[in-house]
Amino acid sequence: MADAISELKRADALQPAISETLLELGRAYKSAEDAAAAEKCLKRVIAQEESGALAQAAHFQLAQTYRTLKRDADAERELSLFREMRRQSESAPKP
Repeated sequence: MADAISELKRADALQPAISETLLELGRAYKSAEDAAAAEKCLKRVIAQEESGALAQAAHFQLAQTYRTLKRDADAERELSLFREMRRQSESAPKP
């Protein structure tokens, strides 16, 4: 996992603020049990992505991260946001 984190950090340094990279870096930090670093990355994704699949994934991952940190109220808030975004995307008209 350390190699993945190192490569993702390198990618973020080369092209900062790419949401996909930050999401994967957040997931990698969470897998490496660095919840504080995961939270920072996932919050950056949410700040950049107002809606869409990346925003949904970031809210879901952040909810899981908050559960790890025993921040249940924050976890429920993020899970609720994830569910609402998913519901809206599923009910949106398809092209």
